[in-house]
Amino acid sequence: MTDFNGKKVLVLGLARSGMAAVKLLHRLGAEVTVSQKRALSDIAELPELEKMGVRVVNQTEEVFREDFFLAVKNPGINGKLWFVKLLRERGIPVITEIELAFMVSSPQHYVAITGSNGKTTASTLTYEIIKAQHPDKTLLCGNIGIALCEMVLQYDLISNGGYYIVLEISNFQLVDIVDFRPETAVIINLAADHL
Repeated sequence: MTDFNGKKVLVLGLARSGMAAVKLLHRLGAEVTVSQKRALSDIAELPELEKMGVRVVNQTEEVFREDFFLAVKNPGINGKLWFVKLLRERGIPVITEIELAFMVSSPQHYVAITGSNGKTTASTLTYEIIKAQHPDKTLLCGNIGIALCEMVLQYDLISNGGYYIVLEISNFQLVDIVDFRPETAVIINLAADHL
C-alpha cells in the first residue's frame, strides 16, 4: 500500500467522489488541498473540510505550481484543461478516485462494467447475482452514485480483503486509470458518442 502519511495531495473538484477521496486521504494522514472552481462561500462542505484541516483554494496558477505527491481528479473535470496539463507536464501523477481507492485497499474481487448505455442496469443485476452467493461480502459502487473511496472507509477495505466489488465505471473515470486491474472487466456496448 502507498504511504500517504504527511504527503501533499491535491484534489481537483469536490462533488461526491472528490469529497470521498478527501475523507480517505485525511484518514491516511495526507496533507490535503482541494482546488475548487466555485467561490468558497458556495462550498457547502467547507466547515467539514476546515474541521479536517483541509486547505481549500481556487484554481489559480500558483496552486498548480506547488509540489504535490499526486493529484486526484474528479471525473467531471476535463483532462485537457490547462491546470491538469500543467500538473502532468510537471510530472505530478493525476489519478482518479477509483485508482486511489484501489491503491490503498487490500486485495478485492473487482468486477468493472462500462459502456455507453445500460451500465447501471448491468451493474445492479451483476451485484444482485453475486450478492445471492456472497451476501455479506458484495458491494455496488462507482458511477452508480457511491464512490469507491466511500466503501473503502465504510467497510475498512484497507484492512479487510476478499469483497466482491461491482463497479459501474464511466469513460471519464477510466481516463486516468494507471494500475487498477479488475478481475473481470466488461464493456457492454459502444455507441457513436463513445467511439
